[in-house]
Amino acid sequence: MNIFLNYHIKKYPNLQKQDKIKLIYQATFGPNHLIEDFTEKKIYKNILKEIKNSKKETQIQENYYEWISEDYLRVNIKKELNIKYLAHAFYASIASSNNDLSKFKENLSIYLKDEDISNYDFKPMHHSSIYREEYHPHYCLINKKYLSSLMRIIQLDNFLKTLNKHTITSLEGKCASGKSTISKNIDDITILHADDFFLNHSLKTKERLNEIGGNINYELIKEVLLKIRDAWENDIDKISFNAYDCMKKEYYQKEIVLKDKVLFEGVYSYHPYFNSLIDKCAFLYIDDDTQLQRILLRENSNQFINEWIPLENKYFDALDFLSNADIII
Repeated sequence: MNIFLNYHIKKYPNLQKQDKIKLIYQATFGPNHLIEDFTEKKIYKNILKEIKNSKKETQIQENYYEWISEDYLRVNIKKELNIKYLAHAFYASIASSNNDLSKFKENLSIYLKDEDISNYDFKPMHHSSIYREEYHPHYCLINKKYLSSLMRIIQLDNFLKTLNKHTITSLEGKCASGKSTISKNIDDITILHADDFFLNHSLKTKERLNEIGGNINYELIKEVLLKIRDAWENDIDKISFNAYDCMKKEYYQKEIVLKDKVLFEGVYSYHPYFNSLIDKCAFLYIDDDTQLQRILLRENSNQFINEWIPLENKYFDALDFLSNADIII
């Protein structure tokens, strides 16, 4: 949970004490406090009311939704396309919420001083006026099980549309999180795949594989990123580079058409060796249990579990993407 709370505290520097309490409360309990107060019909009407109120404000939210814990998200209802689905997801999430008061108190003690919570009765509270004026919150809480692939695509697409021309964004995330699937559903952008930059046999030394993130050809990636920058600067719309064929275990010449923005998807796409050439980093979140379920469906699941995932986890832990990414998908 703390990694998501750190993300919010960094992203919203004007969080007040009561906003932090509200965030920790929602991250722990979800919409638990609404069990007796709301029906699905009432939620639907409230969302329509919130949308109407939000239209009076000029603040534009870049995020379609935001993770607040391993289980819950805040969905920005300004951009919700299916209000009935959101109302259902919110209502259904109430039933799956929990009452872990000890976890709530533990997280409060991490982020707030004892004197700040000494008189707190552990009940839900509203956002501060400072937070409302600065960030214009209009959202619903939902459980992660109601986060659809379409919502993830919209989240990434909306984020990319806020970026300037000639921008390179890495899409990081654990294997089986859905990076390739989501990427191919984004229009009007050039996709660069980290899978094209695996190491060939001659580079797979013991020393190299012991490096954090060493099991990818980061030298070649840097060359390609520089080539992209140079092509944009000189109005060149195509580049070619050596890509690695995992089946044939050899490099081949690959040509790509350059559009105004590049999405570099795959594990190690924000490697420190070349990330100074990357403008933004999006992180596609997946919990460990869901990842394992998906990996077990693959023919080479043992290699993922015993070899690749441990290497990836060292890399993710070292760079702390959940606290430092520009957006979490």
